[in-house]
Amino acid sequence: MREATASIPSNGSSRKSSSGSGNSLLVTSSGNVYSTSAQIGASAAASNNAVMLTDTGSWWKANGNVDVGQFGSFNAMTLTNGAVVTNNGYIAIGNSGGANGNALTIAGSRWTPLGGILYVGNGGSGNSMTISGGGRYINAATANTVMHIGNSASSMSNRLTVTGAGSMLSFVAGNAGTGGPTYIGNGSSFNSMTVSAGGGYLFSNEVDVGYSGSASSNTVTVTGAGSTWTNGNLYVGNSAGGGNAFTVDNGGLAYASQIVVGNAASLYGSALNVLNNATLTSGAGVYIGNAAGATGNSVLASNATLSTVGLQIGSGISTNNSVTVKGSTLWNLNNNNLVWGGVGGTNNSLVMPDSTAALPCLPASWVSFISGHWKRRSKGASMDPGLQ
Repeated sequence: MREATASIPSNGSSRKSSSGSGNSLLVTSSGNVYSTSAQIGASAAASNNAVMLTDTGSWWKANGNVDVGQFGSFNAMTLTNGAVVTNNGYIAIGNSGGANGNALTIAGSRWTPLGGILYVGNGGSGNSMTISGGGRYINAATANTVMHIGNSASSMSNRLTVTGAGSMLSFVAGNAGTGGPTYIGNGSSFNSMTVSAGGGYLFSNEVDVGYSGSASSNTVTVTGAGSTWTNGNLYVGNSAGGGNAFTVDNGGLAYASQIVVGNAASLYGSALNVLNNATLTSGAGVYIGNAAGATGNSVLASNATLSTVGLQIGSGISTNNSVTVKGSTLWNLNNNNLVWGGVGGTNNSLVMPDSTAALPCLPASWVSFISGHWKRRSKGASMDPGLQ
């Protein structure tokens, strides 16, 4: 690598490389780079190029967009040991179709955008972003402060990881009317986001896990003590596909304003899982199967704590949706309704196989009936199990 202390004029862009492969740039020991934009792997032939910024005092300021793999593949940008990047535009890792296997790593360093969307796989597949070791990506702007992982039908198997105590991905201002929801799988499949080992995610607006078209098998996992997730409305399965999942596990904490699992007619269901001493809180209700044709959606709560403003199973004309509450789970509905089997909904079920699980909204006299499988095959009503 080449060590650099460079100032690139504000009327130019920085490219590493526009067509070549195997090039590298190292910015270290309080080195600095200034440019209007930055492209690493700017053509389809530009692959295996690398940029590294390291050490406190080293920085890169781009007054525009940053592409890690604009058209090329297997390009990388790494921030370590206190380095800082600031830009005023979008950040795209794998921007175009065919831009595959590109990577952005923020390890013990900081990226502070001044606006713009974060794309992990805008058109390409197998791209990644990792925030670790107390690294932080903090977008405090008031416009376009959103994120998309797998943003087109061609962009699959992209992943974003936030791991380690103090590591954070944050969009604190929301879209201010000019942005939109965060998508994990926007018409695409097998994309993922993981928050682990004390990492955190904060976003003030809507998150969709599996959105539009046949988006399927997209996942979010929040796992490990100290790991946190906070967002506005959460939709798991907002597409005709299925197999999308949101999981809180092993002591993780998650909050959403409202939670909907299965918000569109789909071939098969999506899932919400809260497991192993995890905690899930919703400021509003939880809706399972919330649209005509939404089928096979599920919630599994096992040895966990949940607090929601009510629970509706099969809240639309939907079928074969289920909620299973087991182990020592405590699900507090906060004096709101438990409803299953919406108007025209069929074969929606609540299963509580263990006497140690609790839904406090139910009268104590129902406990003996709870230890079994209840199904509601007609219009549901609050506090009415429709035992069959």
